[in-house]
Amino acid sequence: KQHTAVEAGDAFRLVLNYSGISQYRLKDIKRQKETALGGEYRIAAKEFASGKTAEAFDRLDKAGAIVEAKGEDRIRKIAEAYVTAVEAGKTAIVVNPTHRENEAVSSMIREKLKEKTRILNERDFTALKPLGWTVAQKNILQNYQKGQILVKTSGSGQGSEWDFKGIERGKGVRLRNRHSGEETLIEKTELKSYEVCEAFPMKIGIGDSVMLRMGQKQPGNELSNGQIVRIKGWSEKGRPVTDEGKELTCSCISYGYAATSHKSQGATRNVVLIGLDRYSVNVADMKTAYVAATRGSDEIKIFVENKAGLELMSGRTGDRSSVTEYATRMLEKSLARKNMLANSIKNINEIFQKTGLGLKDIVQRQKFSLPFHLKPTQNELKQIKLAQAEEILDGPPVAPVPVIEQIQTHTQTKGMERC
Repeated sequence: KQHTAVEAGDAFRLVLNYSGISQYRLKDIKRQKETALGGEYRIAAKEFASGKTAEAFDRLDKAGAIVEAKGEDRIRKIAEAYVTAVEAGKTAIVVNPTHRENEAVSSMIREKLKEKTRILNERDFTALKPLGWTVAQKNILQNYQKGQILVKTSGSGQGSEWDFKGIERGKGVRLRNRHSGEETLIEKTELKSYEVCEAFPMKIGIGDSVMLRMGQKQPGNELSNGQIVRIKGWSEKGRPVTDEGKELTCSCISYGYAATSHKSQGATRNVVLIGLDRYSVNVADMKTAYVAATRGSDEIKIFVENKAGLELMSGRTGDRSSVTEYATRMLEKSLARKNMLANSIKNINEIFQKTGLGLKDIVQRQKFSLPFHLKPTQNELKQIKLAQAEEILDGPPVAPVPVIEQIQTHTQTKGMERC
C-alpha cells in the first residue's frame, strides 16, 4: 500500500501480479509502539495498511490526534508541535503532500528554532532544486535554458555539476563544469544521465536539519538520497559539514524539517506531524495517507483545515497502471458492453416470442411504460409524449415499470383470458 516504485520497477510488479511466483508478506507491525495513543495508533496503522483509510482516520480522530486549523494558524501549530517534540528529546518529522507546504512549514520551524538559539551562525548557500523532468522532457532540446544546472546522476563523474551553455546543432549540448571551468559536449542520448536543476538561495546555520535530494558517492563521504543530516560546521571550502563529519559536496538539498510522503517513505521518527491544507487534501490518496501516518513510533498529529476532507482520500488508490493493465480494463469494459447488448437482444426476443409484437412496438412500450398487450393509437402516443414533457418540466418523471414485470403481467393476463 506504499507509493509505487519508479516506472522502471513496473516490470517487476507485473511479474509478481501475473505470474505464479510465490509471495511472502510481513504482516506484523513493529514501528508503532503498543502503548502509542493507548494502543490506537498501531490499530490505525493496520487499518491504513489494509486499505481502511476512512476507518483509520476516524480512529485517530477519536483518539484526539486530528487538529483542525486554517491558514497561517495551522502552519504555526505544526511548527510549535515540532519544536515541542525536539525540546523533549524526541525525533520528529513533518509530512506534507506538496513542496509548497514543506517550504512554509520549514520556514516557520526555523524561525522558532532560532528564537530558542538552536540554529546559530547562518551563512548564505546556493542550493539546487531538481525540476523533476522525465526522460521525454530531457530529450526535447527546446526545454533547456541558460541558468539551468545539470547534475550527473550515474556513470563516471557522478555528482558533478554543470552549467548549461547552449545547443550546438549537429554536435550536441555544451556544458561547463561549475567548479573546474572545464567545458564539454554531450550527445542528446546522454541527457538521461543528468538531473536538470535550478539554483535558489537558502540560509544554513549550525544546528540546521538538511535533507539530500540526491545522493553523493565519494568514498568515506557517502550520503543517500533522502537522508536527513544535522549541520555542525563548515569545511575549508565553505561547504556544510554534518554532525558525522561528512562534507556536503551535493548542492541538491533542502531543509530537513518537512518532507513529502515520497521522500519520507522508509523514515522512522518518534513523532510524525502531518499537514493537509484545503488544496492538497483534494489530491492526496490512500498511499499518501498510509505512508505519512506510519512514519511515527510514539505519536502522530494530523493538522487539517477540515476533517471532512480526509474522507475523500479513501476513494483514491494512487495506483499506476501499465499499458497491459489498461488494455485489460478496456477489454473487460468492451466485453461487458457486448454482454449487455446480447442480454437486451435476448430479452426483446423473449418478448417477441410471448407477445408477437414487433420491435417498434416493444420499444414504444418500454419508452412510454405501457403494458405489452395494449397497442396505443397515434393520438394516445401524442398525449403520452405531452404528459411526459409536462412531468419533466414539473418534476422527476415516474420510474418506468421493469420489462420483466410487464412480461409477467402480460403473460398472466393472457392466461386469465384463456381461462
